Amino acid sequence: MGYDSEYILTVVGSFVFHLVVSELLSEPLLRKMAPAFLTLPANKQVILRNSVMSTFHAAITGGYGLYCHSLDGFTAEDLWLILHTLGYKRSLLYKVNGVAMLVVFFIFRIATIPAFFLGILCKRYKHVNTTSLDKMGYDSEYILTVVGSFVFHLAISELLSEPLLRKMAPAFLTLPANKQVILRNSVMSTFHAAITGGYGLYCHSLDGFTAEDLWFEAPTSAYIAGISIGYAIVDILMMAIHVPLRDWKICLHHVVGMVGCYNVIMMPAALYFNPWPLFELSTPFINMRLILHTLGYRRSLLYKVNGVAMLVVFFIFRIATIPAFFLGVIPHLKTGELYKLGTGLLLNILVFNPIIYMLNIIWFIKICKGAYRVLYPSKINTE
Repeated sequence: MGYDSEYILTVVGSFVFHLVVSELLSEPLLRKMAPAFLTLPANKQVILRNSVMSTFHAAITGGYGLYCHSLDGFTAEDLWLILHTLGYKRSLLYKVNGVAMLVVFFIFRIATIPAFFLGILCKRYKHVNTTSLDKMGYDSEYILTVVGSFVFHLAISELLSEPLLRKMAPAFLTLPANKQVILRNSVMSTFHAAITGGYGLYCHSLDGFTAEDLWFEAPTSAYIAGISIGYAIVDILMMAIHVPLRDWKICLHHVVGMVGCYNVIMMPAALYFNPWPLFELSTPFINMRLILHTLGYRRSLLYKVNGVAMLVVFFIFRIATIPAFFLGVIPHLKTGELYKLGTGLLLNILVFNPIIYMLNIIWFIKICKGAYRVLYPSKINTE
């Protein structure tokens, strides 16, 4: 009964506390933080006062959740509602908070659904096979990586890219809508390239990542594959929505890449002759060339220097790696080791890699023609 009385007092104390926040504290606080509060009609003032009370409650319960689970944050719905009601719908804070709300809501309210049921299976029933549970746990992590990557790249495309381009190049605002879409997509692509290309450099610099061993344990490769799948889904979605982005070669590249990345998730290993992550090191130069060209800097020195850099980097990581790939594969084909990798990785090596290399050769020919036109315009005119 003593414990019961403590719980009853806790409920009564919470009732009084939240009532005081709602009826006494919230209005002065809102007036102090946002003078525009006084201009709102009574029904909207009530909504904002309720949001303040809800925020206090979220801070207490969310803080307790952080303490218990060592999580990294909690919801931002109330701030979104306050900014929306006060008329800050076009502010950067509103957009950033909106992205934070989406990500945090997903992480702690949606992504915890499978974790809840997995927890029941893992912890409550002793007869469950722990090996299969470990596999299920990894699967859930990879799924969350794909979903997190999807949200991240979608936020860059739809929320971050436009303010960034406006800040860096005011001429962006003068472009027609179709060209703005292309440049926004280029910003998203550059972020993805920085992550995957950086991982490629890191992976190929590791000790032991050599031709002596066919198999190199690299669990992180599965997470990078998940990030690439999330990006590819967003890019295909953007192509479906925006006509200027549609390109069958890019679409084929993404589909092959997604299937290949799925196979990597199933068998998280790094093969020393697989240069897929390194391909992305050329992407920032490709995107920079597109941005400069669209913004009207076709005759600038930066455009020419970037074009040469794009040609060199594209050749090194997407073309020169072709013989290195086959020279790496053939010895393991002769010994029969390669066939032990499983169907998924064999498809990647023997089917998907040649398709990607074919696309790389097509793009490299186009880049060479474009570079020739830029560097030798007088010869083209005389011809």
